[in-house]
Amino acid sequence: MHLSLESNFETSNNNVNFQLKPNPNKGSFTVNSTIESTYFITDLLGKELAKGQLQIGENQIETSLISGIYVFIFSNNRLKMVVE
Repeated sequence: MHLSLESNFETSNNNVNFQLKPNPNKGSFTVNSTIESTYFITDLLGKELAKGQLQIGENQIETSLISGIYVFIFSNNRLKMVVE
């Protein structure tokens, strides 16, 4: 089964622009951000699986997550991320 939420996630609120692509991904993805922020990746139950620091601009993130649906949290925002 292939689940695709959207190919890119982009938000703009309170002068924060953020883009995560591709989504779904294979555990490696790019995040473009206009702010510095700590990020967390959790499973759907809220267990923290990864964390790191976003810098302003393009950030390449590599994970060893298995296929599934995860939550990417940054600067009080949450989005679903799919790893195939």
